[in-house]
Amino acid sequence: MQKKLTCIVASLMLSIGASAQIFTVNNNSNYAANFDNLQTAINTVPTGAVLLVQGSGTSYGTVVLDKQIVLLGPGYNLNQNPAPHTQADGLSASVADFTIKAGAAGAIISGMHFGTQVNFDTVNNILFQSNFCQLGIKLLRSNNNTINKCQIQNANTSGVIDIDYSTGITINNNLIEKSNYGYFIDVYNASSGSFPNLSSVTAEFNTLLWNNGTNSSSSTAFYCGSSSSTAQAELIVRNNIIANKLNSPATSDFATNVGGSYATISMTNNVMYDSSFNTTNGAVNNAAVTNLFQHWGSTAYAYDYICQDKAGSPALGAGVGGSNCGMYGGGSPYSISGLSIIPNISFIQMPTIGTTGYGIDVHIKAKANQ
Repeated sequence: MQKKLTCIVASLMLSIGASAQIFTVNNNSNYAANFDNLQTAINTVPTGAVLLVQGSGTSYGTVVLDKQIVLLGPGYNLNQNPAPHTQADGLSASVADFTIKAGAAGAIISGMHFGTQVNFDTVNNILFQSNFCQLGIKLLRSNNNTINKCQIQNANTSGVIDIDYSTGITINNNLIEKSNYGYFIDVYNASSGSFPNLSSVTAEFNTLLWNNGTNSSSSTAFYCGSSSSTAQAELIVRNNIIANKLNSPATSDFATNVGGSYATISMTNNVMYDSSFNTTNGAVNNAAVTNLFQHWGSTAYAYDYICQDKAGSPALGAGVGGSNCGMYGGGSPYSISGLSIIPNISFIQMPTIGTTGYGIDVHIKAKANQ
């Protein structure tokens, strides 16, 4: 047991840096932690610190991150997926409103559950990894940010990921779901001295699921718009799986919308269940969800577990250079339940009574994550 715990600690320190100061946050009563309020913790700890935010049945409320720290939660879908993709207590660390501001440049946010839209407000160089976003993400004047391994939903009419006046945005290995009109990814740039000359966004190795019961043909997948030659915009979409949960989409469901003469959308090697794009762009068309995903049709698990690659899937090897398309492809595959960076304890058995001679016999199953 001592050897296993040593390996877990070593894994944590290699991931976040051996010299980082680590603090705990827990708003449950009768639990020992450095802080019981997440915003107070952010305001108090030094730059470069690590905040381990423990799971709770109570939201941590409205939070503004304006400091370069590492914010780590326990993951999500922890009661919905099987071991080892879980935590022993099954509770996520949830935040209501979350805004990331300029002072947070260089921060890492991982393993958290966000109940409303996450806002990037004039902030650069953020690694936003393995989080659950219930109402999408908005990036405004925010450059060189990475959104990786997240489950992102939006039932509203805006884009699931809405990007304005920002460049150098990488969106990879995410599960992105929309259930209404609007776009999976919406990019726009406008002419101004404070805006980039080119708003560039790359979306690759994602799994995108549309779930609109009306199956309307008026909703498209991607939008990219620009206002002038000094405010160009480009959206690169490659190596993705784009599917409809109904398994019967209308023809234009996965089409694109380009606004302005200086905006472009490049679609390469995507797998989808319709024939919106011809095979000259490496597209694989008419790929049914039942053939794509390993556990499709199951109600026992969350969609991130359901959407693992099925043996013989048409997405396997369909990407650029023979890579696998979708959230489990590429060099940084999706981590089920948002278990990333820090180890997770999937099982713990701790008797309430011990003896003087033998103490308490504790059994723990833990898994190191990357």
